Amino acid sequence: MAAAQAACSTSPASGADEGRWARDANGTSIPTHYDVTGTTLTQIVDLSQPDIAFPVVADPWFGRNLIDHVTWVPGDPQWGPTAQVYPTDYGRDQIAVGPEANEAAWGEALEKGDRSRLDHNNLHDHFSCHFLGRSSTVGKESWNLDNNRPDVGLAATIAASCNPQGGED
Repeated sequence: MAAAQAACSTSPASGADEGRWARDANGTSIPTHYDVTGTTLTQIVDLSQPDIAFPVVADPWFGRNLIDHVTWVPGDPQWGPTAQVYPTDYGRDQIAVGPEANEAAWGEALEKGDRSRLDHNNLHDHFSCHFLGRSSTVGKESWNLDNNRPDVGLAATIAASCNPQGGED
């Protein structure tokens, strides 16, 4: 059996094996599991299937969710429907990581929200502003992504404290 391994010297979280995943370039699930030896947690990905499309991405968060759930609410009349994104405590604690964690968390939000409503540049930038600036949103229960905020790019969204054209979220 062909397999890929990635090791991390850490104390594995209880139940980490339950949320494991690996996907090929087409998004097809690939069988995977964790092995624990001492304080090393290793994810084993089964690459023996003949139709795997490379590259394969394995769960870099060791089965831990970064986003708990996404709820759509009517929102403010000016900004339209709002996606309330609720990060997990683990997702909030990913301070030492950058764009990779942001994109993984965004992917989880898309899976847990309504992808067709959520997958737009302005909402991605709004999400990224909250995720990458988590230290300024510590007290926020949810990150509120307003559907009708303008698409001004990530830098301008950050400069506007995540709210292009003012207001609060």
